[in-house]
Amino acid sequence: MGQTQRVSGGLGLVRRAQEQDVAILQAHDGADAMIDQRKSLLALKREARHAVQQRGHRLGAWIPSHAGRACAECAVCGAWVTVNRYPMPNEIEVGGSAVAIECRVKA
Repeated sequence: MGQTQRVSGGLGLVRRAQEQDVAILQAHDGADAMIDQRKSLLALKREARHAVQQRGHRLGAWIPSHAGRACAECAVCGAWVTVNRYPMPNEIEVGGSAVAIECRVKA
């Protein structure tokens, strides 16, 4: 029963994150050229999954946090990865301990 609540709550978070992404894109309507150069959230997730698999991690489900961001945790060791579609100049698009270190329990 608790699992069902977590899943339905997660779907609400996904919808909310998607709505926030649309709002951000609409807010940047005049800067189409800049937005077109950014990678999609899906592309960043693929990039992150590939990077952490190279280190032996097995990611669980993606959890949207806020506009243009999501994170996932390694099902084996608990290391995390986060993706950020709109990084500030001093931030990165893909980061986290799962990107930086090997999985403690190689799959």
